[in-house]
Amino acid sequence: MKDLVTAMNTKYNQRFIETENRILNVTEKLVATLGVPNTSVSEICRQAGINRKSFYLHYPDVESVLIKIESIKGQWIQEQLFAQEVTDLKTMLSRLFELFEKHKAFYRPYLCNRCPQLFLIPVIEEIWISKNGCLLPKCKYYEETDRSYHELFFKSGFTAILTHWMERDCAEPADLLADVVISCNSRTFFYLEILSNF
Repeated sequence: MKDLVTAMNTKYNQRFIETENRILNVTEKLVATLGVPNTSVSEICRQAGINRKSFYLHYPDVESVLIKIESIKGQWIQEQLFAQEVTDLKTMLSRLFELFEKHKAFYRPYLCNRCPQLFLIPVIEEIWISKNGCLLPKCKYYEETDRSYHELFFKSGFTAILTHWMERDCAEPADLLADVVISCNSRTFFYLEILSNF
């Protein structure tokens, strides 16, 4: 009997998995329709058809559900982004912006109401690593110790551009936005080069 009770309460039984999926799907829909601030445990439970006790068996709060969705979305974006070999930065960035635009019902309210760094960081790091030559040209002011600061600057700037684009309801085409990111990065180096001559 003890083994039966243990088996029923594991994270691997079908009912637990189905409840988990309902919580994630409902939360994603609520974020898209109500926004992050208005997504509550009560509303998730109501729309998922579960009680609060069931919710709390899975997550301690809404924030934890959002972190799980962030992780799933980030992994999905990485898989889609690197499914095919990409040789140039513009194509990679265009594809990334297209992925966000395709799912803007979730990303727009999410990015505009939260700090999106958590799920974006793995994606941006992949771009950073795979296209490092394009992002970090050798300049006379550049030293290896500056690398972490430039990487942080790029991640923050990229996140700000993406969030602003989502706030504008993806007004510009994805390839234009890719040009903006590349241009901003190039201009940063240009201005730093000028400043280093003073």
